[in-house]
Amino acid sequence: MLQPVRAVLFDLHDTLVGVPADDLVARRRAAHEVLRSVTGASDFAAFCAADDEARSSLYPDGNPEMLDYSVAHRFGIATRQLTGREVSSDVLARMVDAYIGVWIELLVPLPGTTEALDTLGRRYRLGLVTDFGDAPGVYRILERFGLAGRFDPVVISVEVGRAKPHPSMFARALEGLGLSPSEIVHVGDNLVCDVEGASRAGIRPILMDYAGRYPDFRGERIADLRGLEVLLDR
Repeated sequence: MLQPVRAVLFDLHDTLVGVPADDLVARRRAAHEVLRSVTGASDFAAFCAADDEARSSLYPDGNPEMLDYSVAHRFGIATRQLTGREVSSDVLARMVDAYIGVWIELLVPLPGTTEALDTLGRRYRLGLVTDFGDAPGVYRILERFGLAGRFDPVVISVEVGRAKPHPSMFARALEGLGLSPSEIVHVGDNLVCDVEGASRAGIRPILMDYAGRYPDFRGERIADLRGLEVLLDR
């Protein structure tokens, strides 16, 4: 007999908050401005090239091991290459803060998210499983959109050291919940990271497709979090 659902896990980006358009140039420019103010490294193009090289060294050939590293670690590699010396952890933290700050300003609330979580939180335990290169940044996002304190556990790839769909991400969530996979559903927007990742962990996946990107998907899906409760009641 099927066990009743007792917990719902969520992805973050394009599941709870929307990402209409990224602006990597603006994010990098904010980080570089911090670096320039401290070290005088004024060549923005050189900083971008160093950041690209650092990213390639950390995530080679599509990152088959699904390893994840902090933005601060990546910036440390890039700035060392650019300036020829170590940059202090305080400066790196300020660079990351500026970089993530621009990202947060790009995000938008998805319709019905807060309303749906209010309802779901009365019936289920709620958790978060997200890929992100700065753990404090995740909590900044949750705070900005009124989502702080709603999720336990909060599983962030940079803290696990692996990104979805690596099984350790979902194993960490299972450990935090203390439930069996059959008692949990996972809601996310990515067919590989969220749908396949959860399925491999024995967790029932539900695709969040608010933008209608996957019209041929045959599994369970929602376009609005307010539809999740109805789906789970079926």
